[in-house]
This record gives sequence, C-alpha cells and structure tokens, in this order.
Amino acid sequence: AALQCLSHTYSLTDYFLQGEWQAEINTANPHGSGGELAKEYSHLLRQLWLGQRDSVQPTAFKRVLSKFAPQFEGYAQHDAQELAIFLLDGLHEDLNRLLGKKPYVEDVEVGDRPEEEVAAEAWGNYLLRDRSIVVDTFQGQLKSTVRCRECSFASSKFDPFMYLSLPLPHVDQCGGLPPTLQRCLQEFMSEEQLSTENLWRCPRCNDFRAATKQFRLWKLPSHLMVHLKRFSGHHVGNYRKRTDMVATPLEELDLSQYVGDSTQQLPTYDLYAVCNHMGSLAGGHYTASARHCRDGEW
Repeated sequence: AALQCLSHTYSLTDYFLQGEWQAEINTANPHGSGGELAKEYSHLLRQLWLGQRDSVQPTAFKRVLSKFAPQFEGYAQHDAQELAIFLLDGLHEDLNRLLGKKPYVEDVEVGDRPEEEVAAEAWGNYLLRDRSIVVDTFQGQLKSTVRCRECSFASSKFDPFMYLSLPLPHVDQCGGLPPTLQRCLQEFMSEEQLSTENLWRCPRCNDFRAATKQFRLWKLPSHLMVHLKRFSGHHVGNYRKRTDMVATPLEELDLSQYVGDSTQQLPTYDLYAVCNHMGSLAGGHYTASARHCRDGEW
C-alpha cells in the first residue's frame, strides 16, 4: 500500500521512468545502499507503469530492501509509514547530490535576528549536507519554540521535516463533528507542556525548568505527506485505535494560515493517495487508494 501511494507521486515516478536518477546516483555515499535501492525501485516502477502485467509481485525489491533494513525480512507485519519513510530516506541517500563527506554544520537559533534570516540560514545549512529529489519533493521546515514557564524566556530553532505526524483531536473539541485535517494540524501546533521528567535548561534562569513546546509550519514542501496518529494510550496493553473519519478537501487544500514564512509562494494541495489501515494494533492489513494521473479517477 505504501509503495502504491509513493508510485502515484508522479513527479518522483517520472524522475525514475525518464532515467534522470542515473545522472544523480551516488554509489559512494556511506549512508546509502551503494545505489542498489534506487536501482531496484526504478526497476519496480518500470514494471508497474511500463510493464504488461496487471499486477506485480515486488519480490526483488523486498529482497534488496531487507538487505539494508533487516526488520523487513520475512513476512511479519510492519507499519506502512515505517516502510515509506525508510524507503524515502534510502532513496535520498542513494541520490544525494552531495559528493564526499558531509560537512559539519551547527544548529542555528533565532536569538535577536529576524526569523526569516535564521530560517533561510538553517535551510541553507541543511542543503549543504542533504539535497536530492526526495528533499525537493517531500521536505519542508518546522519552527519549534521552547518557552520557560518560570521566566517566559523562549528559544526557537528551525528543522527540516519529511512528513507531519498529526494527532486526532477529541470529538468534543470539534463540536461533535468529524475532525478535519486542518483541525488535526491545529492540534499538532498547539502549545504542549513538557513533562516533569523532561525539564528544559533555561539560559536565562541558568537552571532546569518546566517548559512548553510549540511547533509551527514554516516552509511547505511541494508534496505533503501526513501520518494520522490513530493509536493512543500509555502502555502497549491499553492502546486503542481511533477510527474517526478525517475530512479533507480532495482539491485546493490551502494551509497558508498555518505557515510562518511570508516569503514563500505557498502551494495548495490536491489529495492523490491514501494509505488505509484495517485492523488493530495486534494485527491488520493496509490498502491504498490513489488518483490516476491520466483520467483523474480513483
């Protein structure tokens, strides 16, 4: 199901089908697979989109994937999100345009400088180490702010993200209506109190203090990948799955009100693939629904 969703990311799929990846393969990257994962994924896409069969069994792809990620060996159940992220990370390293050793870069904090300046510097530093078709397609930037509850001193920094893992709000928070994707995003960006076991060292107080943390979208990617956190609980034994339907428009999803970077030309999003989980934490299976690029049909 995860492979079906990724294969319907047409800009990425065309990149492989047109052979553009061959000019960017980075077999010397010690963080990659020597190019094996990218080569096998390209072969799989050619079978799916250019082959003559109605269905494809990705046996060779699974064998290469398991070689570099032994957790996917055998036929045990795995999280589709875990597979998708590992694959994208692997493709990124195989296709990283940086040749040679990655340079060391330090985290950049806002301090007294304008946020736009610091965010641009942090993004530029990130691209010094990581730049690929995967970054171009899926990666954006988050602003995270930690605030001391004693003196209100705040420290912010900017980090890249590949996907958003969004909590589901309680139904009573939505007026009894099904939650929307925008409401899930608001819940993700709401201020969170850090636990007493996770005290923050406040530079102003020069001591460990109780604090709050808050995320904000800063830079949006061209393709936004969202994971809905449907399992909740404090211990594995009492985890339960939320089965609420989450409403989202099929076309023209506008997230501009949630984005901090005023200099970015913001994209709107059309839904093109959904990975569905059937079952519980103990077991189940995944299905995929995707919109075809030629006729727009699901």
